[in-house]
Amino acid sequence: MVKIDLQGLKILNPRPQHQAAALSQMIHAAGGIAVELPTLEIESLSTGWLTTLPSLSTVQNAVFVSSNAVTHFFAGLDSQSIAWPDTIRSFAIGKGSAAALAQQKVRQITTPEHADSEHLLALPTLQDIHGQSVLLVTGEKSRPLLSTILSKRGAQVQNIAVYRRARPKINRQFTHALWQDDAVDIILMLSQEAIENLFVLFEDGARNWLQSKPWIVISPRLVDIAHRYHVKTVLLSPYNNILTTLMGLAHEHGRNTQ
Repeated sequence: MVKIDLQGLKILNPRPQHQAAALSQMIHAAGGIAVELPTLEIESLSTGWLTTLPSLSTVQNAVFVSSNAVTHFFAGLDSQSIAWPDTIRSFAIGKGSAAALAQQKVRQITTPEHADSEHLLALPTLQDIHGQSVLLVTGEKSRPLLSTILSKRGAQVQNIAVYRRARPKINRQFTHALWQDDAVDIILMLSQEAIENLFVLFEDGARNWLQSKPWIVISPRLVDIAHRYHVKTVLLSPYNNILTTLMGLAHEHGRNTQ
């Protein structure tokens, strides 16, 4: 049986610069070429949020929307020597967030099978939470879905924003060369902001090129957003299955070029 690998396919890695290495290494190990183009920058907010932080001894549940939320939240706690109680039930939106919590020695961690807000809200332990306190640790201007639904279920939700997402500076020479040289075969997109920023980072002349590439996105919501940008081929894949989806595309690409 012939092993199918990525056959040198060039795959756009949109992760922030400080988080791109793991995905790039996975692509390289599978025989692909990772093209790193950060579509987001992560900036820490001032620790003013610590003044509104409730006593952690009163918190029953904590929800972390990303590994960045974990990193910046615990950095703030460490700056004030605030300990994290083992009594808090923690919920991580994905495996990366769960791993970041584990690094902070957090013990009670629950993660949905698929890394998005909708699947997090479907967890059995978040259904009957009327009257319970929930600390929701997010980025600035994060989706309101978690806060809205948990509040409707009767939870006492406190939102804590600990970082912001920003658009990286545009390197026109680099992005121009990417589309002029057709240096990308497949585009990965992991968030709405990343999609929006991608079309700004490239000049208008590259729009048709971006739309013509096969995209892989990680949630049904992102499928809809990609279609709004008139992307012709959009594949849905949970983040943990991205490599399998890439292998399938590589197989199709190999058949089409034979």
